[in-house]
Amino acid sequence: MEIQEPKILEVHVLFYSKEKFRLLDEEEKPLEQEYLLKVLGDLKDEGLKYEDLLLSALITLSPQRIILHQSEKTNIVNTILNVFTERVTFCRDCELCRNTDRHQ
Repeated sequence: MEIQEPKILEVHVLFYSKEKFRLLDEEEKPLEQEYLLKVLGDLKDEGLKYEDLLLSALITLSPQRIILHQSEKTNIVNTILNVFTERVTFCRDCELCRNTDRHQ
């Protein structure tokens, strides 16, 4: 991912379950589905798993910084780490993390 210029400063990834996530921008505002569909194209009929959609969204957005909130060391987290290397940081105790815990 070093070659691709960042299109967005920061993306927060909130994991609600193994199959549900939400993306927020640097102002902690949701990157809504409508925006993501414009960025990704209409992939809903491609039979992609949520992990594929998350990775595709992050690659397309190419954020300068990715903050993973309340994430476990799952396959998708390891893949994000491998693809984005030093752009990834982990957060375990902020307001977003506490809100994520309440919505699970």
